[in-house]
Amino acid sequence: MKILHTSDIHLASGHTERVEALKALVSTARKYDVDALTIAGDFLDNENDVVNLEPEIRKIFSEINFPVFLIPGNHDEKAYRSGIYLGKNVKIITSPEEKYRVKDFVVKGLPYSSEVDHVTELLKISRDIDPHHKNLLMIHCDLLDISGDFEDRGTEGDERYFPVYLDYFKELPFSHVLAGHFHTKTHIKAIPGSENRFFIYPGSPVSITRKETGKRSAILLTDEEVTTIPLDTFHFEEIEIKFEIDKNPESVLKKLSTLNPDSNTKIILKVTGFTNSEYSPEALENEIKKLIQPYEEQITEFLFLVRDLSHVLEDPIVQKVIEIINNEYRKDSKELTEFYLKAVTGVTEE
Repeated sequence: MKILHTSDIHLASGHTERVEALKALVSTARKYDVDALTIAGDFLDNENDVVNLEPEIRKIFSEINFPVFLIPGNHDEKAYRSGIYLGKNVKIITSPEEKYRVKDFVVKGLPYSSEVDHVTELLKISRDIDPHHKNLLMIHCDLLDISGDFEDRGTEGDERYFPVYLDYFKELPFSHVLAGHFHTKTHIKAIPGSENRFFIYPGSPVSITRKETGKRSAILLTDEEVTTIPLDTFHFEEIEIKFEIDKNPESVLKKLSTLNPDSNTKIILKVTGFTNSEYSPEALENEIKKLIQPYEEQITEFLFLVRDLSHVLEDPIVQKVIEIINNEYRKDSKELTEFYLKAVTGVTEE
């Protein structure tokens, strides 16, 4: 068994970087000679773009020699009701009764629907399995064990879509759960009661919003292991340059010379910290703007949050508090001093 797993591509008109991500996934699947490509929901961003995107998607899938299995997610729940055709090897699972055998494994899917009770459907689908083969479940859901951070789910806000716990799958007869809905990070969680069964969120293979930072990836699932495969696709990269009052600003500025973004990267540059030297915040900001000028097309956001401490540090009360911190809390003095200076200068985390 060799499967490339992904989800949440959110193909949409006007977003060519997402189409390129789909091409990269197909290329990666070919490279690893997979038995199948699975896409666990939100393949499309909405149902309205289906007509425009269908020919291009069909072209991308036209030369593959492996099956593609996809299920609807909360964004494309209604997109497949008109019976779109994406290629002879593409299986759109729109009913929990469908199942497909490939070599020694069987793929089943629980399509997202706002009109059904998903827990009931999950129990139903678990009764119809092939006891002689590995059974894989595709699902688009909120895993509550790890969903305390709403940033993980793209633009969904705090609304829950098919909330589940890992314990739901403990007694169910699936070898692995191939999930979708979480965008920002890859999550590979052991299903309770077994060392070799996993619940897998691959994360979006392309940055959909600025929350999805860092190089994107897909998951390669084999009989022996679960592996994260890096993708050469569009993504945001957040870089923080931090100035400290006890360091020469010149040494920090040199870090900017190491920037070497590729064509698929958009940088969110965040400059934070304090200055208490010949550099005023205005001078620092101007210097940084000069240094980043060669990359201005790839810097999508520039946040300058450096504060001038020269007047604050002249205050005898501030001096006394810093002295106490250095004497009484030597191990954590640096962090505590920074925290205190943020408080007195009114700096909040952005």
